[in-house]
Amino acid sequence: MKKCRSILFAVLSLLLIAAGVLPAAAQLPYNADVPYTSYIYNLKNQPVEIPSPYVTERVLYGYDWGIGELRDLSDVYADGQGRVYLMDAGNRRIVVLDEALRLLVTIDSFTIDGREESFVKPASLFCADGKLYIADSGAGRIVCLDRETYQGLRVFERPVIELLEEGYTYEPTRVVVDYAGRLYVIASGINQGLIQLDENGEFMGFMGAPKVVPKLTEMIWRKIATKAQRERMIKFVPTEYNSMFIDGKGFIYVTSQTVDIPTVSRLNSQGENVLKSKAAYTSQDGDGQYTDAKGTSLRSLFVDITVQEDGTYLILDSSKGRVFAYDADGNMLYATGGVGSQNGTYYSPCALELVNGRLLIADKTKGSLTVLAPTAFGENIGEALHLQKAGEYTLAREAWQRVLAQCSNYYTAVIGVAKADIQDGNYEHVKEMLAPIGERYYYDLAFQYERTQFIKTWFYPLVGAAAVLIA
Repeated sequence: MKKCRSILFAVLSLLLIAAGVLPAAAQLPYNADVPYTSYIYNLKNQPVEIPSPYVTERVLYGYDWGIGELRDLSDVYADGQGRVYLMDAGNRRIVVLDEALRLLVTIDSFTIDGREESFVKPASLFCADGKLYIADSGAGRIVCLDRETYQGLRVFERPVIELLEEGYTYEPTRVVVDYAGRLYVIASGINQGLIQLDENGEFMGFMGAPKVVPKLTEMIWRKIATKAQRERMIKFVPTEYNSMFIDGKGFIYVTSQTVDIPTVSRLNSQGENVLKSKAAYTSQDGDGQYTDAKGTSLRSLFVDITVQEDGTYLILDSSKGRVFAYDADGNMLYATGGVGSQNGTYYSPCALELVNGRLLIADKTKGSLTVLAPTAFGENIGEALHLQKAGEYTLAREAWQRVLAQCSNYYTAVIGVAKADIQDGNYEHVKEMLAPIGERYYYDLAFQYERTQFIKTWFYPLVGAAAVLIA
């Protein structure tokens, strides 16, 4: 039936074009063969349809691996060393796959100090230095296993945090580990930011929560208070993160639904947000800037994030079943996906991961893992970004031009071509391209370079001519 409708639509479109009723550019919708629309936002914060960057390759369920139903999926994680892990929290187990998504083993218990223990509610996993760190939120602990043998190495119990009340509830939901072995933990209900632990699991401090500017009376009191009293007085903007990703340089990307802070941040070692945002016509908050005809604003609920080597980051919106992608400068690449029962749509997507160019999305309610493959449009975008990151601007321009041939209103490609033209000194062309889309950062950069070039070219001749006239 769906195929018949597509053929009928195509025939009608050709007839309308021949009759001059429908413009050629609108022969077929970009996403006629997928059950959702992909788009970016323009200067007026209006969605503009683009070709889909991914298509569904297959959808996997627990029965495909012969392990029964997956219940309450909470995370999918690739360790970059050939293994993919599914956190099957409802079944209190971890499903281990190879990169071809074939079953290797399921883990529901571990042995440590001569005793066997079971997982209670494994929420997420992280791999570092041959060790697996599992956030077992139901047991209030971080479990460390050997990656090869799955034997227990250590259990990090609830840390002592004097800033919190004694006996506080500790439910770790996410964990990452840096190069020094420090652990960064997101715990449900704790809104002071990330919990930072040393390699022994001792509390070091909170990270990533902006401090509140103190009032005059508080400043006076701090002058006479003891050190212990001052430490207790430290206040933060309530900040509860819900996902994180640590990149190769040690920066931690986090997502949050806290109103007073960005929905996406890139934290340095001091907990400061250093995420780049050079884009003039888009922000990194999904549908957050969009308002419909009734004036109702949408708000994306980000639940997971993953980052590529070129700085591109993909964020999963569980409320609308969409993936939002941005480049390292904050330019929107695409939004794709949707809510529904068809392949490529989701009921409650909870995690995403990239494996060998494929995009994996776990659905908590469906108990499924959707595998999406890049389209030619998506591959061209990826190639252009890779070449741009490598400094191959001429080749990157060619890739961006291929993208524009597939979608003429894809503004990020226009910016990509502009970057290449800046490298070649074609500043006037840069301004001509960027003015219509309202992109200011690279427009101003081209203007500055053009002015500098003019001064270098004409300064000495003009000074010489002035000297002659004065003489």
